[in-house]
Amino acid sequence: MMWDSLHKINPAMYKISISIDAANENTYRLNRRGGNFKILLENLEFIKKLRNSEDIKQFYLLFVVQKNNYKEMTIFVELGKKFNCDNAAFSKIRNWGTYTKKEYSEIAVHEKSHPEHRDLLEILKNPIFKDPFAFMIDLNPLLHEK
Repeated sequence: MMWDSLHKINPAMYKISISIDAANENTYRLNRRGGNFKILLENLEFIKKLRNSEDIKQFYLLFVVQKNNYKEMTIFVELGKKFNCDNAAFSKIRNWGTYTKKEYSEIAVHEKSHPEHRDLLEILKNPIFKDPFAFMIDLNPLLHEK
């Protein structure tokens, strides 16, 4: 196992953050270009054990909100709790030159101009997003948007 092969540096591993951007297999495959969700879940279970035994001190799951995954946000919070994470963190998708303007406008559901923006706001009304466990990195303004 990879963790065992890193035994010399294991004590220096303080924090693990994993960007998943999905709460189900189909979306994970779509966002990770072929990633294996079953293996991911097995690895998260292993990291949970490391966190529970305090071999690592912090464990975070990250979720970049976009059109193809925002409906899974509440499930993602539950996934983070299941794996004993310190929080499930959410951030809006950014265009670092990866997308054309048109492509970005189609996926950036956090933008007021997006056709599904109101649907995102409805999801964010769920009380689960008032819990600090659901850490809204740069989405806090949306929690108060009407």
